[in-house]
Amino acid sequence: MKKVLIQALIILILGSIPYSVYAVEYAFTPIDFSDATTYAYGISGRNIVGTYYEDASNHGFLYNGKTYTTLDVPGASGTYAYGISGTNIVGYYEDSSNSMHGFLYNGKTYTTLDVPGADQSAAFGISGRNIVGEYYADYDGTWNGFLATPTSDTSTPPTVVEFSVSSPSTSLTVSITTFTAIDSVAVTGYMVTTSAMAPSAKSTKWSASPPTSFTFPSATKSGTKTLYAWTKDADGNVSKSLSAQVILNL
Repeated sequence: MKKVLIQALIILILGSIPYSVYAVEYAFTPIDFSDATTYAYGISGRNIVGTYYEDASNHGFLYNGKTYTTLDVPGASGTYAYGISGTNIVGYYEDSSNSMHGFLYNGKTYTTLDVPGADQSAAFGISGRNIVGEYYADYDGTWNGFLATPTSDTSTPPTVVEFSVSSPSTSLTVSITTFTAIDSVAVTGYMVTTSAMAPSAKSTKWSASPPTSFTFPSATKSGTKTLYAWTKDADGNVSKSLSAQVILNL
């Protein structure tokens, strides 16, 4: 009897709580590439990818919260960006005969992703090193999904290609203005340190996306300081660092 009364009391209490306690409210921000028809398809941290239509053709784009970057596969008649994980972007492009081919873009180079034996392929999502999409084959006349996993290049570390900070600073917390890295498969961790010694891949201080600021220890004095940017991949390969200096006027 006591158990039934407790259950009834819980139901009564929960039933009296306004629905707004459980609801999640969202603020909506337009994603609009230069007033073109724009579609946003994928997000990773603060980076968004999608497609816009302009000049009678489709172009992929990357939006980092401040600026838009056009993504066009060389020689393609149309490019569509659908998924992003870290700095790696996937999607598909159309050739001169309007056939579809999947692609992976690591921030520097485009790699075609065609399912063996398929007439057309398209990649739609990426998480870490794994890519999903669909392909069409004439032999069965249907579209089928696929999962692509890497089979090679598990020992090459990522490369930090850009790193800069705002300087001078009157605060111990300084803004990181750029932090860009590339990898043959996927960058999975980012870190900024005051030491030139490489951090452990097992450290708990890695972040999944590039940090936007760095805070020096409270005992830090004024002067010129050096910060080091590091990245790692899913196999625990840590990059070489790229450094930047900041002048602290505390």
